[in-house]
Amino acid sequence: MFPKKIIILKCFCIAVISMVSCSPNQMRNSADRKVFGILGRKSANVPNVGKGILDITPPAPISLDGLATNAVGPEFLGDRAKIENRAKVLPLHEALRLAVVHNREYLGQKELLYLQALDLTLIQHEFTPIFAGIGATAARQTNTPNTVIIRSPNPAYARELNRGVINPVSRQFIERNVTTLVAENTFTATGNLGVTMLTQTGARLASNLSTDFLRFITGNLTKVSDSTLAASVTQPLLRGAGYQATMETLTQAERDLLYAIRDFAQYRKIFTVDITSKYYRTLEARDAAKNAYLAFKAFEAILISERALAKENRRTSSQLGLIEQASLKYERIWISSVRNYEQQLDDLKIALAIPVQTPIILDEKELSKLSLEDPKMTLDESIKTALVTRLELYNERDALIDSERKIKVAKQNLLPQLDLGARYIVGGSSADGYPKLDFKAHEIAGGLDIDLRLDKTADRNAYRSALIYQQRKTRELDLAEENVRSSLRATWRDLEAARKQHDIAQKGISQSVRRLEEEELLRTLGRGTARDLIDAQQDLIESKDILTSALIAHTIARLKVWRDMGILFISKEGSWRHVLQEEKAPAQDE
Repeated sequence: MFPKKIIILKCFCIAVISMVSCSPNQMRNSADRKVFGILGRKSANVPNVGKGILDITPPAPISLDGLATNAVGPEFLGDRAKIENRAKVLPLHEALRLAVVHNREYLGQKELLYLQALDLTLIQHEFTPIFAGIGATAARQTNTPNTVIIRSPNPAYARELNRGVINPVSRQFIERNVTTLVAENTFTATGNLGVTMLTQTGARLASNLSTDFLRFITGNLTKVSDSTLAASVTQPLLRGAGYQATMETLTQAERDLLYAIRDFAQYRKIFTVDITSKYYRTLEARDAAKNAYLAFKAFEAILISERALAKENRRTSSQLGLIEQASLKYERIWISSVRNYEQQLDDLKIALAIPVQTPIILDEKELSKLSLEDPKMTLDESIKTALVTRLELYNERDALIDSERKIKVAKQNLLPQLDLGARYIVGGSSADGYPKLDFKAHEIAGGLDIDLRLDKTADRNAYRSALIYQQRKTRELDLAEENVRSSLRATWRDLEAARKQHDIAQKGISQSVRRLEEEELLRTLGRGTARDLIDAQQDLIESKDILTSALIAHTIARLKVWRDMGILFISKEGSWRHVLQEEKAPAQDE
């Protein structure tokens, strides 16, 4: 049985383990506090990434209970009208809110940003005191055979002695060997407690306390123990010395996180424009299905009239055939348009993380809100603004600065390795078996360690690579600026083209309506042709589709102009600021 002091020692070890052990929830909360602290400080320097935007807490299940409910599906959807029966009416602002809360890709982007900040915490940890504590205990029992000789009086010898006759062969004592097992119990314990720290100058500090304990639990209860306290410091003097070389990894990691936050801010703008485009394009598909249905029903009405005239021999079979072919054509277009609308609606649901079987209908009022609004600036002014505000260009310019810093570090690494080191060691032991340090018996040592690094191939290649990396970053910055100019020029062309298409479509609708009225009048008078009537009806439907498409295209192009200029401000709920003046000075708390 182990002595009482050993049992106390074991209880102490268990208590220490309990104190340093942390639950998974504690670890998670600790990581979140550290990461969100870093993200909060870094995002303060990035416009449009404020409080709450980077939260990665899983959202609550999606709910549409607060939205208005549509009564029945419209007639123009035919037998597919059931997809809008009792459907929730989804306005654009609510769609954008759902997107930033539930979109899978958007949530993934936030998680990637979190993970990058989490990696940074590990790099930062290298410049803090890092503690380590290890120990081991073992108990062992060894059974060793032990043989002894036992002597006992010989009864025969005693009887002979009584008779006065001694047989020389008889022995006074009888000897026999007895073998027993001797149990030896030992208890060993080793412990090591240390701390290391890397300073910003490259010096590495280390301290270590180790103890070895051995106790023989036998008859004499002997004890042996040995303890050592050591402290050391190593400071590079040439290669790897100084703040810049030591902190390069941490500096680059912190700058990479800043770049990632900027990229996420730009991603939010692109994401909002994409969701808006999906929303409007789905409304456009619904409007196209409605127009195709009206055209089909118009040809059905005309066909009934034409068949009646054909019975009176006022229409030829060829004329009637053209009308029938046109009716079949628009029936096919209508069916295809309804299918296209359903597919685009399902795609939008997936983007919003709404189950595809959930009936929703987009708010038609959103189309009536659209108008042609041209930016209050010229193309050259927008390019100048973009070159100043685009976050990608900030990243490219900062990356060029990074390349210059890497050249300095690579140049320093061409030097020999010269380290100044010092150590202090205290040993000790105790007869009673418990740790005891003797500070009078210590050791102090110091010296220089040098590595001439006669083989500099790797260092040479790293230095040359750093020079080439700087050349690449210079070209990439120039290319990024050209891409910004090109993107804005293309977006402005889209904007101008959409306006022209809109103007043409408006004129086309007016002309098509007038022409269709004339053709219908001529048809009733028996003077018109089926071909002219078909063409007039087709032109009217195409002009209506083009008008809606051009209005949406102009709105999306305007948003892209603001996005490419870097002045599109996205709120926490995913909507954009409508007034440009407000976008130029966004609030930081959204």
